[in-house]
Amino acid sequence: MAKRGKSQAVTLGQEVFVVTGTDGGIERTMVGALEGKEYILLNGQSCGLATHWFSLDLAIEAAAEQIKSREALLRAELRNLARRRKHILSIEYQAAVLDSPYKVADLRAEGRAVRSRRIRTVTVPSEYLCPGCRVYTIITPQTRVRWEEVYRPHPHFVLETEVRRVHFSPDGVVHYTFVTPFVVSEFFLDKDAAIRTLSNYSEPGTLETVPFVSLEEEQQALLVDDLPF
Repeated sequence: MAKRGKSQAVTLGQEVFVVTGTDGGIERTMVGALEGKEYILLNGQSCGLATHWFSLDLAIEAAAEQIKSREALLRAELRNLARRRKHILSIEYQAAVLDSPYKVADLRAEGRAVRSRRIRTVTVPSEYLCPGCRVYTIITPQTRVRWEEVYRPHPHFVLETEVRRVHFSPDGVVHYTFVTPFVVSEFFLDKDAAIRTLSNYSEPGTLETVPFVSLEEEQQALLVDDLPF
């Protein structure tokens, strides 16, 4: 609000001091436009929206009061933070945290917003494969896919793939996501074991040699060359 006497008329080019923000900043500008009983400052602000004065002394006084009020709020906030810090350093607070249930969410969402819950008992798996570990899985015409583009050079074959992500659920079950677009429901740590299993699945004489596709072969086949030459 502008501070001026009733008899004081606002004129174009009249010097104005605007208090900006809550940090006591003062911006110097002028009256830039007259419109009816209102006016617009040269900085684009309406007279009704800008906290401004036609006197620098009055603007400084208002800014100082604004800072004083903010100081009081900050002191109160600092006192609250000091009490909070003292509280979290207490043995009672630490004991309460250790006695609280675990906050868990469904990690299968992979980044999507999910609802969390709190439970007291979580079973941590003792063994699991880390990202980057290679495994072997059997691919058949019935194997589902996670997206449309896949590399399927044979109806039945053993595929080498790699663990992309591993997580566990509170019941201790380990869940894996692999770099292949195929849905891997069963895998082997040993290549020969996967080949023997596929050979046993097949009818005698239908697979003289079990086809094998390496991780590098699949990734190369799925590589999209988007260069214009």
